[in-house]
Amino acid sequence: GDDHATFVGEVLKPDLQRANAPPERAFDGGKEWKDIDVAQQYEHHRPPSPQLPPNATLFVSIASYRDAERCGRTLVELYRLAAFPDRVYVGVVDQRDTTTTTTESYCIREFCRLWYQDGLGDEKLDNEKFLNDGDSAEVVAVLPPHCEHAHRVRVTYMDAATESAGPVVARAKGDMLMRNETFCMQVDSHMYVVKHWDIELVREWWNTDNEFGIVTTYVPRHEHINR
Repeated sequence: GDDHATFVGEVLKPDLQRANAPPERAFDGGKEWKDIDVAQQYEHHRPPSPQLPPNATLFVSIASYRDAERCGRTLVELYRLAAFPDRVYVGVVDQRDTTTTTTESYCIREFCRLWYQDGLGDEKLDNEKFLNDGDSAEVVAVLPPHCEHAHRVRVTYMDAATESAGPVVARAKGDMLMRNETFCMQVDSHMYVVKHWDIELVREWWNTDNEFGIVTTYVPRHEHINR
């Protein structure tokens, strides 16, 4: 476990966007625009301010259609680059082709393979530590190895040929893997993230000054990351 105060402090440091935001402009009913303090004038119309619990957690939903290796890489990036990886939980809807003679791999298996390939863990120690971990019964059924953070990944399996019914159904099944996490995010199975993406995203939400705020985007090509 990390220090709760550290998480909140990182999200709110520095809270410059709100403090240095230019005044909003509105039409004064005459012929000119003027600067007004919207926060005071329309306070009764505003949604509640955001509440950030110190023990906040994040849930990431991933629908993967025959994309095991890139799905595994997405998991590696999510945990490798999170500032607080112990707070990140992932739900994967893994749609695999089980009808071919060469059975496709699993997203979670590729995650662990790439984790060790990148030198991020000790395979022998991890097998001893995570074998039969309480939250990972489904993982244990399809894996060794049991890499770090694998017990934080919840998986639903579907046969790509006989059970898959499109991305909407798969994403709905992914949402069902969420438990009591504070925040949720939906991404594709072939994504890269920036360093400390978890803090950056929660900070983006905090700066909406809206408890019901939603942060969304059409992501650019990975070559443009950090630009």
